[in-house]
Amino acid sequence: MQKARRAIEASGATSIEEARRIIESIVSAPPEARAARDPNAPPPTPLEQAQELAFAAMEARGRHQVHLARRALAISRDCADAWSILGDRAPGTAAALPLYREAVAAGERALGSEGFDTQTGHFWGLIETRPYMRARYAL
Repeated sequence: MQKARRAIEASGATSIEEARRIIESIVSAPPEARAARDPNAPPPTPLEQAQELAFAAMEARGRHQVHLARRALAISRDCADAWSILGDRAPGTAAALPLYREAVAAGERALGSEGFDTQTGHFWGLIETRPYMRARYAL
């Protein structure tokens, strides 16, 4: 979805039909083409890199899950999903609570005050708001 959003923004698409064509071209591409990084795209930010590790951690199990979440936080302390994963793996509520609080704070930092002000009404529809909302729900 992030790749699609970037492609739509880069194209300057002005209609739903144009955006839909871009998404269809991405979805219908062979798997290796979908996985390839666009050479014209800006390099991923530290938060984007950390979020990719957090997504991998969500798929992992056991110690590997915790390892990936900690690696994500080493890249960006603003990765709310990584904090939430650590909260989920904590040995009890007392240990989990500060991790979930940190997850919410990280999500707030990642979105910034502008993110809350400008996204009212369609917050859940934006991928970048979801780590914050997952953290808020866990807390």
